Amino acid sequence: MGLLFIHCFSERSHTEFLTFLFSFQNHHIAHYTQIKISSFDPFGHLVTSSFAPYLEKGFDIRPTIAVTRAHIDLPECRDAVRTGRLVADGTVLMPKGQSIVSKAAIEPVWYLPEVARRFGCTEKKLRESVFQMTNGMYPELITRPDIKVFLPPIGGMTVYIWGDVNTIPNEDIGESLVLYSPFDRSR
Repeated sequence: MGLLFIHCFSERSHTEFLTFLFSFQNHHIAHYTQIKISSFDPFGHLVTSSFAPYLEKGFDIRPTIAVTRAHIDLPECRDAVRTGRLVADGTVLMPKGQSIVSKAAIEPVWYLPEVARRFGCTEKKLRESVFQMTNGMYPELITRPDIKVFLPPIGGMTVYIWGDVNTIPNEDIGESLVLYSPFDRSR
């Protein structure tokens, strides 16, 4: 874990955020800038390709992002297709209203120096506060200041994307996404 190069999500648009999640062929410059991404690992879905030399040496590096295709059957889409408000294209939206989407489950990974900077405190103070708030559950926060990343004991998020993920950087092409939280009771 100490060798993972973790970065952080800054004040970027959703388009840029999703670009580096799903751009499998090209890495975004933000991946290599420590102050850009602080709350998830942009390489979390590319563990075997990005860290192959370390995996071969026996390092335990695990994915923090799972990406897959998913079929979603939303009553709103079924109704919209039935009434003609949406037209099925057979690729993203099926004739009966089912959607074919890309789905990413993202676990939080904090780059502690940048998280501390954003909170306006020292890394030492952040480590002490998290250690105290978790009732001492993570002593490495105090005893291992050389480890700069932390996988907090909080829930992650799921992102659903309608459309071709490779077109996300193109602002002329419309994309839809839903950020889903199981704790959001409004849905």
